[in-house]
Amino acid sequence: MRTLCKMALTLGVVALLAGPTLAQRPQGGRGGFGGGMALLGNEGVQKELKITDEQKEKLKSATEKFRADHKDEMAKLFDRNTPMEERQEIGKKIAEAGQKATAGILTADQEKRLNRSNCSSRVPAPSLTPRSRRASS
Repeated sequence: MRTLCKMALTLGVVALLAGPTLAQRPQGGRGGFGGGMALLGNEGVQKELKITDEQKEKLKSATEKFRADHKDEMAKLFDRNTPMEERQEIGKKIAEAGQKATAGILTADQEKRLNRSNCSSRVPAPSLTPRSRRASS
């Protein structure tokens, strides 16, 4: 009986402590900042776009310069106290700067393929919508 009470008390404390933690918003928002620049660090994307070793080096240095130049904006973007409207403006500026940073590095075909994959990653998969789940059952 005593062990049962201890276990119930422990589970109650864990549930009380876990509640506020689960209610907090995740850090960072939706991701994808910097436009396709965030995707270009992914090895799978690099293979898909057939990025050469020379391009990888240029992308690496462009990314480092981009991060250094936009450090303050990134901090504001991830700050919870920054109003949503300001975050959206900062996100647009960062995305445009990311496109400019990679403009001379990628070929036209690679840019096209990157933009296509970047847009398709924002569209929710049809299988996750309630209507399609009902239709498939």
